[in-house]
Amino acid sequence: MYFVYIIYSEKSNRYYTGQTNDYLSRLHEHNCGESFYTKTHRPWELVLVLSKKTRSESMVLEKKIKNIGTNERLLAFINKYKDTDCRCKDGDDIIL
Repeated sequence: MYFVYIIYSEKSNRYYTGQTNDYLSRLHEHNCGESFYTKTHRPWELVLVLSKKTRSESMVLEKKIKNIGTNERLLAFINKYKDTDCRCKDGDDIIL
């Protein structure tokens, strides 16, 4: 199981999207400064986690989310999936 996650930094009002097979460990790495891009924007909070069956599926979804564009469109995406049942139409789970 692989996960696409979205984290948010209130300090810099930024969102970051990534994919991993262990999103809690990855969040810890972001908050400990072990990731080059995210270390200056700490602390990060987990906003949304979507599960995918394969790494290639999670990479495709990650790229789509990163190409959404504005924060307003990203927030609309987050709110859409946070307010739905815990299962997407394609059978993937929404964790948060």
